Amino acid sequence: MGIEREGDRPQNLVVSTEEKSAGIPGKGLQIWGDVRLSADGVIQGTVQGSVWGKEKVIVSEDSQVSGSVEGSDVRVDGVVQGGVSARGRVWVGNRAKVRLRCAGRAVRIEPGAEFRGELQVG
Repeated sequence: MGIEREGDRPQNLVVSTEEKSAGIPGKGLQIWGDVRLSADGVIQGTVQGSVWGKEKVIVSEDSQVSGSVEGSDVRVDGVVQGGVSARGRVWVGNRAKVRLRCAGRAVRIEPGAEFRGELQVG
């Protein structure tokens, strides 16, 4: 997985943590490849791949994920192209865009959100 921040391209950087929460920080940050989080995580930037979280995952406003996002609970305030899946709750914020799929035990899609695809609740 490579990471680019304002033109620099370090190779083979691993994004993981054993902390209670993790952030993938920074506007302009781009990650090519899948991201796996073992704790609560907040995505701020662009991920060209999928995000899998053992705990809660938040895709913040102005952030984009080209693949899918999965976690125990997932909140989307940005853009997710490959669908969202949660073992618990999914919350799609009023400025979010989600494509393909939205699945969870409970799903909340706020007015103003854009969702196109399959909806699975329960």
